[in-house]
Parts: sequence; C-alpha cells; structure tokens
Amino acid sequence: MFLDPGEYLLMSLPTIATQGIGDTDSLLQTHPQVHLYNHNNPNRVKQAVKWIEALEPSRKRAAGLEATFSLGTSISQYAKALGVSLLV
Repeated sequence: MFLDPGEYLLMSLPTIATQGIGDTDSLLQTHPQVHLYNHNNPNRVKQAVKWIEALEPSRKRAAGLEATFSLGTSISQYAKALGVSLLV
C-alpha cells in the first residue's frame, strides 16, 4: 500500500520523500518534518541518516503543514480527481 507524503505528514510522522517527482520539491522543501531523498547524490544515505538522527524526539508538526496537508484539502483533492462534487 502506498501513502503519499501528505498522508504521513497528517499523522505527524517524519517523512522521507523522493526528490524530483511531481511537485514534491516545491511543496515539501521548506518543511523540517520532510527529507527530500536525492537518488543521484552519492551521499544520499549519509544525508538521510543525519536527518533522521537530528529529528526532535517529540516529532512535532512543522508550522504551516495543516494549510497544505489537511483533511479538508485531501478530501477536496480526492473529490476533484474522482470528478465528484461535494456539498459542504
């Protein structure tokens, strides 16, 4: 089963996302809760491990994530993809 990074972030989980796929970079590059994994970087594993080791134990949500990754936003995006009109 695949969950997109937004679903992990909604659960307050630190997330490693692949750099360069879709709009991942523009949406996630400024969020400290996310590490963008660059498969072309020879130091990619060391950088990912360093990021994991530096995480705060509390794994608090980064400010502003709710605006981009909220339940309401997810529902709207799924409805749009399915061509469904929602009455809210």
